[in-house]
Amino acid sequence: MLTTTNDLFIFIVDTDSYSGNFERALTAFCTGCIGDCGMGDRYAKRFKEECPDMVRPMEGIVATIPDDSGCYRPTTIWITPGYWNDGLGGHWTDAEWGSEKAIEGYRSTVRRRQEEDKGFGGPINEMDPKTVLPKRYPAYQSVAMFFCRRPPEDMLEFLRQRVLQYKPLQEFDGTFKALGFRLIQTETVEKVLWTAQNGS
Repeated sequence: MLTTTNDLFIFIVDTDSYSGNFERALTAFCTGCIGDCGMGDRYAKRFKEECPDMVRPMEGIVATIPDDSGCYRPTTIWITPGYWNDGLGGHWTDAEWGSEKAIEGYRSTVRRRQEEDKGFGGPINEMDPKTVLPKRYPAYQSVAMFFCRRPPEDMLEFLRQRVLQYKPLQEFDGTFKALGFRLIQTETVEKVLWTAQNGS
């Protein structure tokens, strides 16, 4: 694996579930690579047993980048187009924004959380479950896998097939339905904002 913060190719798997529950396990299952945190090591071992011919190709192209705490990882959660999060764990399609279903789902969560949090105070207990409306935040239901150069077509198809074969080894690794796949490229743009000459 290569460590980089420069231009990347990113293979993205859009799903129907919050991807923070499975992004490291899925990436290890698909690439055999894990980050400094060590999460997904059992899936990486399985990859090496099931796909020995892909170990070297993946190790030569997968990139790791630091997360917010400086832990280098080959993956992260990613914003999913066409979905939003209500701030209390509810994920909805864009078409459901403002719908009675989304509003009632949000109010139901508020009522449940108020019941669970009785006596603890906090912002949720100040909400009126009869009138409160959901907030709208990005939904992180996608998994992003980092590559230092563009994966060839056969590798992209290999990754797609591995995603479809994924089964969690333990319940808390999370389950999902894959909705689609994308390959994007990030580009670093440099712009001179100030210069000075030294000397005469």
